[in-house]
Parts: sequence; structure tokens; C-alpha cells
Amino acid sequence: MPRYRETLWKEEFNSLESIKAKRGARQGDLMSPLFFVIGIEYLSRILKALREVEYFTFHLRCSKLSLNHLAFVIDLMLFYKRVMQSIKILIQGVEFFSSSSKLFANYTKLEIYLAGVSNEFREMAANSLDFTFESLPVKYLGMPLPFKRYTVADCEYLVDKNDKLNSLLTIILPKRILNQISTVCRSYLWHREAESKSSGNANWVKVS
Repeated sequence: MPRYRETLWKEEFNSLESIKAKRGARQGDLMSPLFFVIGIEYLSRILKALREVEYFTFHLRCSKLSLNHLAFVIDLMLFYKRVMQSIKILIQGVEFFSSSSKLFANYTKLEIYLAGVSNEFREMAANSLDFTFESLPVKYLGMPLPFKRYTVADCEYLVDKNDKLNSLLTIILPKRILNQISTVCRSYLWHREAESKSSGNANWVKVS
């Protein structure tokens, strides 16, 4: 941009009055998903920038990918090596996002997982951070996040908790669990109850 145009643009910009918001987006507003995506993109860029901070160290399993966070819907997972400096750097990034966007994390729901650390480090972290300390394996939407395939024992409760199935469509479930869930769905469709031995009015394959 030519220098004189840049100067005129800055003068015009500085002469404008700030826009004062009088109303916020309400629940159900069609613009809400767009605002949310913009906010999460801004947060993600802040966290990516923290990867270049001198004292930040990646988790052992995340260093090759330069991965320090994952965001899914309204949940955010942060990954770091067991060093207090790395933890504080990530927290500072989240606080910077909050101060600029006025979107604040619910600290009553924040959980921290420590593995392969000494009792001394655990006590130091507990004294420095006002988080809830949990033990592995991590659970997401009520499901454990295992290192291997899900077992039947891991998924049996889903048969009685169909309200969470919509959030778990990307998980590869055991065939036995899928059959049990289909049985519950078929029974409820025809008989309005979870358990019924009566047959339906149409073949379940056609209904599906």
C-alpha cells in the first residue's frame, strides 16, 4: 500500500467511534455457531503460537506432531510435558484469550491428569493449580479413551445411555454392543419401551 494511502487510512480509522454492543447473541441465534467457530479459531492460534515459546516442552507422544491442544465442540484438551513452566504457559495462553474475548473457562470443570511423575511434583502441582486432579484413563462423554480397541465391558453402559450415542458416532464400537443398541432402538420404535420380546411391524433392516 502506498505510504500516503496508508496514512489516510490510519487517520480515518482513528477518527471513527468505537461500536458499543447493546445486545449479545441469544441461544438459538443463527449467528451463534459462526461466532463460536471464530472464537475457537482465535484460541487455537494463540495456543499454536505458544509452541514457539522457549520454555514450553511438548508431551513425549505429541512432540513429532508439534501438538499441544485438541478442541472438540466445547471441550479443550491441552498436552504438555511434566514441567510446571509448560503448564503455566498454556494457562497464560487461555487467560490471554479470555481477557481479549471476554469468554472465560469454567474452572470448576477443569481437570488435570498427571502420569509418570513423582509424588513431590504432584504435590507441587496441586499447591500451584486450582484444578481437579483426576486419574487415568481419561473419560470423554462418559467413555474411557483407551490405547487399544474398545471392549464390550467399556461400552455396555451405552445400551442404557442412548442419549449419548449422537456424540459417539465416530467411535468404533464392538459388534455385540451395536446389536444390543439396535435391539433397544427397535423395541422402543414399535413398543415404546426399551425391553420387549415382541416382534416389530416391519423388518428392522428396512426400517434402518
